[in-house]
Amino acid sequence: MIFSPWELVSFIGLVILLVIFPGPNMLLVTQSVGLFGKKTGFFNVAGIVTALYIHAIVFALGLSIIMVKSSEVFHIIRIAGGIYLIYIGISSIWTSTRIKNKDGLSEEEYLPSTNKETPIKSYLKGLISCVLNPKAALFFLSFFPQFIHAQYPVLTQSLVLTLVWSGISVTWYSALILFLSRFRAILESQKFKRNFGILTGTALLGVGIKIAINK
Repeated sequence: MIFSPWELVSFIGLVILLVIFPGPNMLLVTQSVGLFGKKTGFFNVAGIVTALYIHAIVFALGLSIIMVKSSEVFHIIRIAGGIYLIYIGISSIWTSTRIKNKDGLSEEEYLPSTNKETPIKSYLKGLISCVLNPKAALFFLSFFPQFIHAQYPVLTQSLVLTLVWSGISVTWYSALILFLSRFRAILESQKFKRNFGILTGTALLGVGIKIAINK
Protein backbone atom coordinates (compact mmCIF):
# COMPACT_ATOMS: atom_id res chain seq x y z
CA MET A 1 0.00 0.00 0.00
CA ILE A 2 1.49 3.31 -1.11
CA PHE A 3 -0.24 5.52 1.46
CA SER A 4 -0.97 4.72 5.08
CA PRO A 5 -4.52 5.10 6.41
CA TRP A 6 -3.45 8.14 8.41
CA GLU A 7 -1.95 9.78 5.33
CA LEU A 8 -5.15 9.20 3.38
CA VAL A 9 -7.31 10.58 6.18
CA SER A 10 -5.10 13.67 6.44
CA PHE A 11 -5.14 14.21 2.69
CA ILE A 12 -8.90 13.73 2.45
CA GLY A 13 -9.42 16.26 5.25
CA LEU A 14 -7.30 18.87 3.48
CA VAL A 15 -9.04 18.32 0.14
CA ILE A 16 -12.52 18.50 1.66
CA LEU A 17 -11.68 21.89 3.16
CA LEU A 18 -10.27 23.05 -0.15
CA VAL A 19 -13.23 21.85 -2.23
CA ILE A 20 -16.07 23.11 -0.02
CA PHE A 21 -14.44 26.50 0.57
CA PRO A 22 -16.18 28.98 -1.79
CA GLY A 23 -14.01 29.89 -4.75
CA PRO A 24 -14.09 30.35 -8.55
CA ASN A 25 -15.03 26.71 -9.23
CA MET A 26 -18.00 26.72 -6.89
CA LEU A 27 -19.11 30.11 -8.17
CA LEU A 28 -18.88 28.92 -11.78
CA VAL A 29 -20.90 25.74 -11.12
CA THR A 30 -23.53 27.62 -9.11
CA GLN A 31 -23.92 30.17 -11.87
CA SER A 32 -24.20 27.51 -14.57
CA VAL A 33 -26.95 25.65 -12.72
CA GLY A 34 -28.82 28.87 -12.03
CA LEU A 35 -28.68 30.07 -15.62
CA PHE A 36 -28.62 26.94 -17.77
CA GLY A 37 -29.62 23.96 -15.62
CA LYS A 38 -27.95 21.07 -13.84
CA LYS A 39 -26.64 19.42 -17.05
CA THR A 40 -24.43 22.45 -17.66
CA GLY A 41 -23.17 22.26 -14.08
CA PHE A 42 -22.12 18.64 -14.51
CA PHE A 43 -20.15 19.52 -17.65
CA ASN A 44 -18.41 22.26 -15.65
CA VAL A 45 -17.45 19.66 -13.07
CA ALA A 46 -16.13 17.32 -15.79
CA GLY A 47 -13.86 20.13 -16.99
CA ILE A 48 -12.69 20.90 -13.45
CA VAL A 49 -11.84 17.24 -12.80
CA THR A 50 -9.92 17.01 -16.09
CA ALA A 51 -7.92 20.08 -15.06
CA LEU A 52 -6.98 18.38 -11.77
CA TYR A 53 -5.36 15.52 -13.67
CA ILE A 54 -3.52 17.99 -15.89
CA HIS A 55 -2.15 19.66 -12.76
CA ALA A 56 -1.22 16.22 -11.37
CA ILE A 57 0.78 15.33 -14.48
CA VAL A 58 2.44 18.75 -14.58
CA PHE A 59 3.40 18.39 -10.91
CA ALA A 60 4.84 14.93 -11.50
CA LEU A 61 6.93 16.22 -14.37
CA GLY A 62 8.30 18.97 -12.20
CA LEU A 63 6.78 21.80 -14.21
CA SER A 64 4.87 23.12 -11.21
CA ILE A 65 8.15 23.85 -9.46
CA ILE A 66 9.43 25.71 -12.51
CA MET A 67 6.17 27.65 -12.79
CA VAL A 68 6.08 28.71 -9.15
CA LYS A 69 9.80 29.46 -8.82
CA SER A 70 9.85 31.46 -12.03
CA SER A 71 8.09 34.67 -11.05
CA GLU A 72 7.57 35.67 -14.68
CA VAL A 73 5.86 32.41 -15.66
CA PHE A 74 3.74 32.40 -12.52
CA HIS A 75 2.81 36.03 -13.13
CA ILE A 76 1.69 35.27 -16.68
CA ILE A 77 -0.43 32.28 -15.63
CA ARG A 78 -1.97 34.21 -12.75
CA ILE A 79 -2.93 37.09 -15.03
CA ALA A 80 -4.26 34.70 -17.69
CA GLY A 81 -6.46 32.98 -15.11
CA GLY A 82 -7.73 36.30 -13.80
CA ILE A 83 -8.47 37.60 -17.30
CA TYR A 84 -10.42 34.45 -18.13
CA LEU A 85 -12.62 34.85 -15.05
CA ILE A 86 -13.09 38.51 -15.93
CA TYR A 87 -14.18 37.44 -19.41
CA ILE A 88 -16.69 34.94 -18.01
CA GLY A 89 -18.01 37.57 -15.59
CA ILE A 90 -18.47 40.24 -18.25
CA SER A 91 -20.06 37.72 -20.64
CA SER A 92 -22.49 36.66 -17.92
CA ILE A 93 -23.46 40.24 -17.13
CA TRP A 94 -23.91 41.07 -20.82
CA THR A 95 -25.98 37.94 -21.49
CA SER A 96 -28.12 38.42 -18.40
CA THR A 97 -29.02 42.01 -19.27
CA ARG A 98 -30.50 40.68 -22.52
CA ILE A 99 -32.96 38.42 -20.69
CA LYS A 100 -36.00 40.67 -20.85
CA ASN A 101 -39.40 41.05 -22.43
CA LYS A 102 -39.42 41.38 -26.20
CA ASP A 103 -42.19 42.15 -28.69
CA GLY A 104 -44.82 41.89 -25.96
CA LEU A 105 -43.86 38.38 -24.89
CA SER A 106 -43.80 37.53 -21.19
CA GLU A 107 -40.54 36.67 -19.44
CA GLU A 108 -41.59 33.00 -19.38
CA GLU A 109 -42.13 33.00 -23.18
CA TYR A 110 -38.95 34.76 -24.18
CA LEU A 111 -35.50 33.30 -23.76
CA PRO A 112 -32.77 34.83 -25.94
CA SER A 113 -30.48 32.48 -27.82
CA THR A 114 -27.52 34.01 -26.01
CA ASN A 115 -28.81 32.43 -22.81
CA LYS A 116 -27.90 28.94 -23.99
CA GLU A 117 -24.66 27.05 -23.59
CA THR A 118 -23.34 23.97 -25.36
CA PRO A 119 -21.89 21.04 -23.38
CA ILE A 120 -18.42 21.59 -24.86
CA LYS A 121 -18.47 25.28 -23.87
CA SER A 122 -19.52 24.35 -20.32
CA TYR A 123 -16.77 21.72 -20.17
CA LEU A 124 -14.13 24.14 -21.41
CA LYS A 125 -15.20 26.78 -18.89
CA GLY A 126 -14.53 24.39 -16.03
CA LEU A 127 -11.31 23.12 -17.62
CA ILE A 128 -9.75 26.47 -18.43
CA SER A 129 -10.73 28.22 -15.20
CA CYS A 130 -9.18 25.41 -13.13
CA VAL A 131 -6.08 24.94 -15.31
CA LEU A 132 -5.32 28.66 -15.16
CA ASN A 133 -5.90 28.85 -11.42
CA PRO A 134 -2.42 29.32 -9.88
CA LYS A 135 -3.75 28.33 -6.47
CA ALA A 136 -4.32 24.80 -7.76
CA ALA A 137 -0.66 24.54 -8.79
CA LEU A 138 0.40 25.93 -5.42
CA PHE A 139 -1.70 23.30 -3.65
CA PHE A 140 -0.01 20.53 -5.60
CA LEU A 141 3.41 22.00 -4.90
CA SER A 142 2.74 22.69 -1.21
CA PHE A 143 0.77 19.64 -0.07
CA PHE A 144 1.47 16.79 -2.49
CA PRO A 145 5.18 16.49 -1.55
CA GLN A 146 4.11 15.78 2.05
CA PHE A 147 2.45 12.57 0.86
CA ILE A 148 4.93 11.50 -1.83
CA HIS A 149 7.26 8.56 -1.04
CA ALA A 150 10.65 8.35 -2.71
CA GLN A 151 10.45 4.58 -3.26
CA TYR A 152 7.38 4.85 -5.51
CA PRO A 153 6.93 6.58 -8.91
CA VAL A 154 5.90 10.20 -8.41
CA LEU A 155 3.44 10.15 -11.32
CA THR A 156 1.63 7.10 -9.92
CA GLN A 157 1.32 8.66 -6.47
CA SER A 158 0.24 11.99 -7.92
CA LEU A 159 -2.50 10.35 -9.97
CA VAL A 160 -3.72 8.28 -7.01
CA LEU A 161 -3.99 11.38 -4.83
CA THR A 162 -5.74 13.22 -7.65
CA LEU A 163 -8.18 10.34 -7.99
CA VAL A 164 -9.14 10.88 -4.35
CA TRP A 165 -9.36 14.64 -4.91
CA SER A 166 -11.51 14.26 -8.03
CA GLY A 167 -13.81 11.82 -6.24
CA ILE A 168 -14.39 14.32 -3.45
CA SER A 169 -14.92 17.12 -5.98
CA VAL A 170 -17.46 15.14 -8.00
CA THR A 171 -19.34 14.14 -4.84
CA TRP A 172 -19.48 17.67 -3.45
CA TYR A 173 -20.39 19.41 -6.70
CA SER A 174 -22.97 16.76 -7.62
CA ALA A 175 -24.66 17.28 -4.25
CA LEU A 176 -24.55 21.04 -4.80
CA ILE A 177 -26.01 20.74 -8.31
CA LEU A 178 -28.81 18.41 -7.20
CA PHE A 179 -29.59 20.69 -4.26
CA LEU A 180 -29.83 23.75 -6.49
CA SER A 181 -31.93 21.89 -9.06
CA ARG A 182 -34.60 21.28 -6.41
CA PHE A 183 -35.45 24.94 -6.75
CA ARG A 184 -36.14 24.53 -10.45
CA ALA A 185 -39.28 26.67 -10.40
CA ILE A 186 -37.27 29.59 -9.10
CA LEU A 187 -34.25 28.87 -11.30
CA GLU A 188 -36.44 28.75 -14.44
CA SER A 189 -37.79 32.24 -13.81
CA GLN A 190 -36.33 34.63 -16.37
CA LYS A 191 -36.31 37.39 -13.76
CA PHE A 192 -34.22 35.18 -11.49
CA LYS A 193 -31.89 34.24 -14.36
CA ARG A 194 -31.32 37.89 -15.17
CA ASN A 195 -30.64 38.98 -11.60
CA PHE A 196 -28.65 35.85 -10.74
CA GLY A 197 -26.54 36.15 -13.87
CA ILE A 198 -25.69 39.76 -13.11
CA LEU A 199 -24.91 38.95 -9.46
CA THR A 200 -22.68 35.93 -10.14
CA GLY A 201 -21.11 37.62 -13.16
CA THR A 202 -20.14 40.55 -10.95
CA ALA A 203 -18.72 38.14 -8.38
CA LEU A 204 -16.66 36.32 -11.03
CA LEU A 205 -15.49 39.67 -12.35
CA GLY A 206 -14.36 40.67 -8.87
CA VAL A 207 -12.58 37.35 -8.27
CA GLY A 208 -10.86 37.62 -11.65
CA ILE A 209 -9.63 41.15 -10.94
CA LYS A 210 -8.39 40.10 -7.50
CA ILE A 211 -6.47 37.14 -8.96
CA ALA A 212 -4.99 39.25 -11.77
CA ILE A 213 -3.74 42.08 -9.56
CA ASN A 214 -2.89 40.14 -6.40
CA LYS A 215 0.86 39.88 -5.87
